[in-house]
Amino acid sequence: DGSITIPADQLDPNGTAVTVTKPGFWPENRLLMPAGGGELRETFVMEPKVKAGEINPSTGGTIELGENFSVKLQPNTVVTTEDGTPYTGDVDVYVNHDAPEDADEMLNSALNFPARMASGEEAVLESYGMMDIALEAPDGTPLVLSANTPAEVRMPIDQNTEATGPDEVPFWVLDPSGFWLPNGVARLAPGCYIVYIVSSGTCNIDMPHPVTRICGRFVDSNELPLTHSPFLVTLDGGMSCSAARVDCDGYFCVNVAANAPLFFNITDPC
Repeated sequence: DGSITIPADQLDPNGTAVTVTKPGFWPENRLLMPAGGGELRETFVMEPKVKAGEINPSTGGTIELGENFSVKLQPNTVVTTEDGTPYTGDVDVYVNHDAPEDADEMLNSALNFPARMASGEEAVLESYGMMDIALEAPDGTPLVLSANTPAEVRMPIDQNTEATGPDEVPFWVLDPSGFWLPNGVARLAPGCYIVYIVSSGTCNIDMPHPVTRICGRFVDSNELPLTHSPFLVTLDGGMSCSAARVDCDGYFCVNVAANAPLFFNITDPC
Protein backbone atom coordinates (compact mmCIF):
# COMPACT_ATOMS: atom_id res chain seq x y z
CA ASP A 1 0.00 0.00 0.00
CA GLY A 2 1.07 3.59 -0.47
CA SER A 3 0.42 7.00 -2.01
CA ILE A 4 1.68 9.00 -4.95
CA THR A 5 1.70 12.80 -5.20
CA ILE A 6 1.57 14.48 -8.61
CA PRO A 7 1.53 18.23 -9.37
CA ALA A 8 -1.63 19.25 -11.18
CA ASP A 9 0.28 20.68 -14.13
CA GLN A 10 1.59 17.17 -14.93
CA LEU A 11 -1.93 15.77 -15.35
CA ASP A 12 -4.21 15.85 -18.38
CA PRO A 13 -7.19 18.17 -17.69
CA ASN A 14 -9.51 15.32 -18.76
CA GLY A 15 -7.80 12.83 -16.49
CA THR A 16 -4.60 10.79 -16.46
CA ALA A 17 -4.84 7.02 -16.08
CA VAL A 18 -2.49 5.57 -13.45
CA THR A 19 -1.91 1.86 -12.86
CA VAL A 20 0.08 0.54 -9.89
CA THR A 21 1.35 -3.04 -10.01
CA LYS A 22 3.13 -5.31 -7.54
CA PRO A 23 3.99 -9.01 -7.90
CA GLY A 24 1.39 -11.19 -6.16
CA PHE A 25 -1.23 -8.41 -6.04
CA TRP A 26 -4.03 -7.18 -8.30
CA PRO A 27 -3.28 -4.03 -10.35
CA GLU A 28 -4.87 -0.87 -8.98
CA ASN A 29 -6.25 1.59 -11.55
CA ARG A 30 -7.20 5.24 -11.06
CA LEU A 31 -8.09 8.23 -13.20
CA LEU A 32 -6.51 11.37 -11.71
CA MET A 33 -8.26 14.59 -12.74
CA PRO A 34 -6.77 17.95 -11.70
CA ALA A 35 -8.88 20.86 -10.45
CA GLY A 36 -6.71 23.67 -9.10
CA GLY A 37 -3.00 24.31 -9.31
CA GLY A 38 -1.94 22.24 -6.32
CA GLU A 39 -0.79 18.69 -5.85
CA LEU A 40 -3.08 15.69 -6.13
CA ARG A 41 -2.36 12.71 -3.89
CA GLU A 42 -3.86 9.25 -4.48
CA THR A 43 -3.66 6.33 -2.08
CA PHE A 44 -3.59 2.75 -3.32
CA VAL A 45 -4.54 -0.25 -1.19
CA MET A 46 -3.10 -3.31 -2.92
CA GLU A 47 -5.27 -6.45 -2.83
CA PRO A 48 -3.43 -9.81 -2.68
CA LYS A 49 -4.00 -12.04 -5.70
CA VAL A 50 -5.04 -15.28 -3.99
CA LYS A 51 -6.15 -18.39 -5.87
CA ALA A 52 -9.82 -19.16 -5.25
CA GLY A 53 -9.55 -22.72 -6.55
CA GLU A 54 -9.12 -24.79 -9.67
CA ILE A 55 -11.55 -26.53 -12.03
CA ASN A 56 -10.96 -29.30 -14.53
CA PRO A 57 -12.55 -28.10 -17.80
CA SER A 58 -13.42 -31.64 -18.89
CA THR A 59 -15.56 -32.41 -15.86
CA GLY A 60 -16.53 -28.84 -14.99
CA GLY A 61 -17.28 -27.69 -11.49
CA THR A 62 -18.07 -24.76 -9.20
CA ILE A 63 -15.87 -22.75 -6.84
CA GLU A 64 -17.96 -21.39 -3.98
CA LEU A 65 -16.48 -18.10 -2.78
CA GLY A 66 -19.21 -17.06 -0.36
CA GLU A 67 -22.96 -16.61 -0.13
CA ASN A 68 -24.32 -16.08 -3.67
CA PHE A 69 -20.72 -15.76 -4.92
CA SER A 70 -19.29 -18.42 -7.23
CA VAL A 71 -17.44 -19.27 -10.45
CA LYS A 72 -18.69 -22.22 -12.53
CA LEU A 73 -17.32 -24.05 -15.58
CA GLN A 74 -19.63 -26.39 -17.44
CA PRO A 75 -18.44 -29.88 -18.45
CA ASN A 76 -16.38 -30.00 -21.65
CA THR A 77 -15.42 -26.33 -21.43
CA VAL A 78 -13.18 -25.47 -24.37
CA VAL A 79 -9.96 -23.74 -23.23
CA THR A 80 -6.99 -22.32 -25.11
CA THR A 81 -4.01 -20.12 -24.34
CA GLU A 82 -4.14 -16.54 -25.62
CA ASP A 83 -2.47 -17.58 -28.89
CA GLY A 84 -5.15 -20.22 -29.55
CA THR A 85 -3.18 -23.29 -28.46
CA PRO A 86 -5.57 -25.96 -27.06
CA TYR A 87 -5.30 -26.49 -23.29
CA THR A 88 -6.66 -29.45 -21.28
CA GLY A 89 -5.23 -29.00 -17.76
CA ASP A 90 -6.81 -27.49 -14.67
CA VAL A 91 -7.95 -23.87 -14.79
CA ASP A 92 -6.74 -21.87 -11.79
CA VAL A 93 -9.24 -19.16 -10.84
CA TYR A 94 -8.42 -15.91 -9.03
CA VAL A 95 -11.12 -13.41 -8.05
CA ASN A 96 -11.18 -10.06 -6.24
CA HIS A 97 -14.67 -8.59 -5.67
CA ASP A 98 -15.54 -4.97 -4.86
CA ALA A 99 -19.00 -4.98 -3.28
CA PRO A 100 -21.08 -2.03 -4.57
CA GLU A 101 -22.43 -1.34 -1.07
CA ASP A 102 -18.94 -1.04 0.48
CA ALA A 103 -17.78 2.60 0.30
CA ASP A 104 -14.15 1.76 1.10
CA GLU A 105 -13.98 -0.76 -1.73
CA MET A 106 -15.58 1.66 -4.18
CA LEU A 107 -13.08 4.35 -3.18
CA ASN A 108 -10.23 1.90 -3.83
CA SER A 109 -11.43 0.95 -7.32
CA ALA A 110 -11.45 1.99 -10.97
CA LEU A 111 -14.94 3.47 -10.57
CA ASN A 112 -14.05 6.89 -12.00
CA PHE A 113 -12.81 5.67 -15.39
CA PRO A 114 -15.12 6.79 -18.22
CA ALA A 115 -17.21 4.36 -20.25
CA ARG A 116 -17.36 4.33 -24.03
CA MET A 117 -20.68 3.17 -25.42
CA ALA A 118 -21.00 1.09 -28.59
CA SER A 119 -22.09 4.34 -30.28
CA GLY A 120 -18.77 5.97 -29.32
CA GLU A 121 -20.39 8.31 -26.79
CA GLU A 122 -18.88 8.58 -23.33
CA ALA A 123 -20.89 7.80 -20.20
CA VAL A 124 -20.48 7.61 -16.45
CA LEU A 125 -21.28 4.28 -14.78
CA GLU A 126 -23.45 3.55 -11.75
CA SER A 127 -21.87 0.44 -10.24
CA TYR A 128 -23.68 -2.71 -9.11
CA GLY A 129 -20.42 -4.52 -8.43
CA MET A 130 -16.87 -4.80 -9.71
CA MET A 131 -14.30 -7.59 -9.86
CA ASP A 132 -10.87 -8.61 -11.03
CA ILE A 133 -10.81 -12.17 -12.36
CA ALA A 134 -7.97 -14.27 -13.75
CA LEU A 135 -8.09 -17.65 -15.48
CA GLU A 136 -4.64 -19.23 -15.59
CA ALA A 137 -2.73 -22.46 -16.03
CA PRO A 138 -0.79 -23.59 -12.93
CA ASP A 139 2.37 -21.99 -14.41
CA GLY A 140 0.60 -18.63 -14.70
CA THR A 141 -0.15 -18.76 -18.43
CA PRO A 142 -3.35 -16.75 -19.16
CA LEU A 143 -6.20 -18.87 -20.49
CA VAL A 144 -9.21 -18.10 -22.69
CA LEU A 145 -12.54 -19.95 -22.77
CA SER A 146 -14.60 -20.53 -25.89
CA ALA A 147 -17.51 -18.13 -26.33
CA ASN A 148 -19.70 -21.25 -26.50
CA THR A 149 -18.56 -22.44 -23.04
CA PRO A 150 -18.05 -19.30 -20.92
CA ALA A 151 -17.60 -19.28 -17.14
CA GLU A 152 -20.67 -18.34 -15.10
CA VAL A 153 -19.85 -15.85 -12.34
CA ARG A 154 -22.32 -14.95 -9.61
CA MET A 155 -21.47 -11.59 -8.02
CA PRO A 156 -23.21 -11.00 -4.67
CA ILE A 157 -25.36 -8.01 -3.74
CA ASP A 158 -27.20 -7.22 -0.52
CA GLN A 159 -30.98 -7.31 -0.02
CA ASN A 160 -31.49 -3.58 -0.58
CA THR A 161 -29.57 -3.65 -3.85
CA GLU A 162 -31.50 -6.71 -4.99
CA ALA A 163 -34.81 -5.00 -4.20
CA THR A 164 -34.02 -1.89 -6.24
CA GLY A 165 -31.60 -3.18 -8.88
CA PRO A 166 -32.62 -3.51 -12.55
CA ASP A 167 -33.32 -6.99 -13.89
CA GLU A 168 -30.61 -6.51 -16.52
CA VAL A 169 -27.49 -4.35 -16.27
CA PRO A 170 -24.78 -3.90 -18.91
CA PHE A 171 -21.49 -5.68 -18.20
CA TRP A 172 -18.19 -3.87 -18.87
CA VAL A 173 -14.46 -4.60 -19.04
CA LEU A 174 -11.68 -2.07 -18.42
CA ASP A 175 -9.72 -1.65 -21.64
CA PRO A 176 -5.99 -0.75 -21.65
CA SER A 177 -7.00 2.47 -23.44
CA GLY A 178 -8.54 3.66 -20.15
CA PHE A 179 -12.23 3.17 -20.97
CA TRP A 180 -14.87 0.78 -19.70
CA LEU A 181 -16.15 -1.04 -22.80
CA PRO A 182 -19.47 -2.97 -23.04
CA ASN A 183 -19.07 -6.74 -22.88
CA GLY A 184 -22.49 -8.31 -22.45
CA VAL A 185 -25.29 -8.22 -19.88
CA ALA A 186 -25.59 -9.13 -16.19
CA ARG A 187 -28.91 -10.60 -15.04
CA LEU A 188 -30.44 -10.30 -11.61
CA ALA A 189 -30.89 -13.51 -9.60
CA PRO A 190 -31.60 -14.10 -5.90
CA GLY A 191 -28.80 -12.37 -3.98
CA CYS A 192 -26.56 -11.75 -6.99
CA TYR A 193 -26.02 -10.71 -10.57
CA ILE A 194 -25.02 -13.45 -13.02
CA VAL A 195 -22.44 -12.69 -15.72
CA TYR A 196 -20.47 -14.79 -18.21
CA ILE A 197 -16.78 -14.30 -18.91
CA VAL A 198 -14.25 -15.95 -21.21
CA SER A 199 -10.97 -14.30 -20.17
CA SER A 200 -9.16 -12.45 -17.41
CA GLY A 201 -9.83 -8.78 -16.73
CA THR A 202 -11.22 -6.01 -14.55
CA CYS A 203 -15.02 -6.08 -14.89
CA ASN A 204 -17.97 -3.97 -13.83
CA ILE A 205 -21.77 -4.39 -13.66
CA ASP A 206 -22.97 -0.86 -14.35
CA MET A 207 -25.84 1.25 -15.61
CA PRO A 208 -24.59 3.99 -17.97
CA HIS A 209 -25.70 7.60 -17.56
CA PRO A 210 -25.07 10.79 -19.54
CA VAL A 211 -21.97 12.46 -18.16
CA THR A 212 -21.27 15.93 -16.82
CA ARG A 213 -18.33 17.37 -14.92
CA ILE A 214 -18.59 19.03 -11.52
CA CYS A 215 -15.75 21.07 -10.05
CA GLY A 216 -15.70 22.59 -6.59
CA ARG A 217 -13.97 22.87 -3.25
CA PHE A 218 -14.49 21.21 0.11
CA VAL A 219 -13.91 23.30 3.24
CA ASP A 220 -14.60 22.69 6.92
CA SER A 221 -16.75 24.78 9.28
CA ASN A 222 -13.84 27.22 9.68
CA GLU A 223 -13.56 27.69 5.89
CA LEU A 224 -10.29 25.75 5.87
CA PRO A 225 -9.81 23.38 2.93
CA LEU A 226 -10.03 19.63 3.33
CA THR A 227 -6.80 18.30 1.86
CA HIS A 228 -6.32 15.03 -0.04
CA SER A 229 -9.59 13.63 1.35
CA PRO A 230 -11.34 10.87 -0.64
CA PHE A 231 -14.99 11.24 -1.61
CA LEU A 232 -17.65 9.07 -3.19
CA VAL A 233 -20.46 10.31 -5.46
CA THR A 234 -23.74 8.37 -5.25
CA LEU A 235 -27.02 8.78 -7.10
CA ASP A 236 -29.96 9.62 -4.85
CA GLY A 237 -31.70 6.29 -4.30
CA GLY A 238 -29.05 4.52 -6.38
CA MET A 239 -25.45 3.36 -6.38
CA SER A 240 -22.03 5.00 -6.61
CA CYS A 241 -21.05 6.61 -9.91
CA SER A 242 -17.65 8.14 -9.16
CA ALA A 243 -14.85 8.35 -6.61
CA ALA A 244 -11.90 10.72 -6.32
CA ARG A 245 -9.80 12.82 -3.93
CA VAL A 246 -9.54 16.56 -3.38
CA ASP A 247 -6.17 18.19 -3.96
CA CYS A 248 -3.91 19.89 -1.43
CA ASP A 249 -6.12 23.03 -1.50
CA GLY A 250 -9.46 21.20 -1.29
CA TYR A 251 -10.34 21.53 -4.99
CA PHE A 252 -11.75 18.75 -7.13
CA CYS A 253 -13.14 17.96 -10.56
CA VAL A 254 -15.09 14.77 -11.19
CA ASN A 255 -17.28 13.31 -13.92
CA VAL A 256 -20.73 12.29 -12.63
CA ALA A 257 -24.19 11.35 -13.86
CA ALA A 258 -25.90 14.34 -15.49
CA ASN A 259 -29.39 15.61 -14.63
CA ALA A 260 -29.66 13.47 -11.47
CA PRO A 261 -29.68 14.27 -7.73
CA LEU A 262 -26.32 13.29 -6.23
CA PHE A 263 -24.79 12.80 -2.80
CA PHE A 264 -21.13 13.69 -2.21
CA ASN A 265 -19.78 11.68 0.72
CA ILE A 266 -16.34 12.89 1.79
CA THR A 267 -14.16 11.10 4.30
CA ASP A 268 -13.19 13.15 7.36
CA PRO A 269 -9.38 13.28 7.38
CA CYS A 270 -9.46 13.24 11.19
